[in-house]
Amino acid sequence: MFRQLSVFAGGAGVDTVMRTMGPHRRTDGSDPLDIVASLVDANLITVTESGEGEPRIGMLETIRMFARDQLAATGELAVAQARHAQVFLEIAEEQAPRFDSSRHLEARQRIDAELDNMREAISWAVHGEPGSESSREHGSFGLRLGAALEPFWRANSYYREGARWLRAVIDRSDGADEPNLARCLAMLANFLVRLGEYEQGRGCATASVEMWRRLGDVGGLASALRSLGNSLEYAGETVDARPAYEEALQAARSSNDPVLLHRTLGYVAAFEASEHNDTRSLDLDSEALALARDLGDSGAELAYQHNIACTLRILGRVDEADDQMCGLIPRALRDSEPAELAYFAEDYAAVCAELGRHESAVRLLGAAEAWRAELGTPRPSWQEAEIAPAVEKSAAALSADEWKRSYERGRGTAIDVALAEAADVMVRS
Repeated sequence: MFRQLSVFAGGAGVDTVMRTMGPHRRTDGSDPLDIVASLVDANLITVTESGEGEPRIGMLETIRMFARDQLAATGELAVAQARHAQVFLEIAEEQAPRFDSSRHLEARQRIDAELDNMREAISWAVHGEPGSESSREHGSFGLRLGAALEPFWRANSYYREGARWLRAVIDRSDGADEPNLARCLAMLANFLVRLGEYEQGRGCATASVEMWRRLGDVGGLASALRSLGNSLEYAGETVDARPAYEEALQAARSSNDPVLLHRTLGYVAAFEASEHNDTRSLDLDSEALALARDLGDSGAELAYQHNIACTLRILGRVDEADDQMCGLIPRALRDSEPAELAYFAEDYAAVCAELGRHESAVRLLGAAEAWRAELGTPRPSWQEAEIAPAVEKSAAALSADEWKRSYERGRGTAIDVALAEAADVMVRS
């Protein structure tokens, strides 16, 4: 057991350890928990309590490396790594659907607790020996794990890490048409777009669309078309983005998948808002919001309410937009993807500017700019255009010195603090 524990990076819960060792554990008939206790007594492992109250086994890295050498010397390393990777793939696939439900925070915490192990598992898939008998197995495994971890990377705005691993598993695959490869291509496209790599994002999205067409999967096609439309929209190619979005929405409606439909509705609604088709945007977001509520997807519900507030501002219903944004910001500070806070700050800055709260508006813009720089997610051109008229009002109302002072104050303020101050709400701890 001491040797087997060396395959865990960052430790693991006792149940996960037992699950990984499975029928292969050799304990000479002893109770595994007695063996754990003896290893604790020998100062070879530690046992702590996880956030969920489950005992968690850990090892100092120097001891872990020694145990790993022993595992390799006995010829058990390859089998142990494969079992470890399989268990953490199962955990990732168990949690992935929960990111689109009321259990999204629980899922995020579960994966976050095992993030080092997840990285170990995906590294095993990527770095297995090319051309070996198990090479195809490694490639297929990597695509499954990449697809399962994408919701976690997205929820935490880990776009760079997600893009790096998705590129690696795609490169490791044999390139044959299969659903997980098509999924990973579309997922990579979304991350590249967030990172400002629009041309590469469009290439990945196009490859995914073509693969789903060959596979004949309408749901997968809807997701890939949505990614393609998004990459074109962010690049400013809105004429080409529209047919991709419209086909995506048609495919999503025919898929009978309410999660796919509400997410596609949300994308198309945002596109329509950027094209100044505000009434249609409001209708699509309202439809998406109703679906998300029925599903208990509070994260998506928050996003659609945010979009609706932005549309209300554009329609001149600024007081309503202000009330709605103030009500949403506490939830955003608690539940939003990190990158979404930049949009909240910019959009609420526009509301503040419309209402004459110009110093608050400029501070929010400064905080959003600093946060985007930290995440490496540039402000897209459509967002720049949407908030520009309101920003110009603040620029006209403040002197150059007042603008600079407020902006620099915002850049020096954490984005959650800046939002809480502007909306006069409590900041999350």
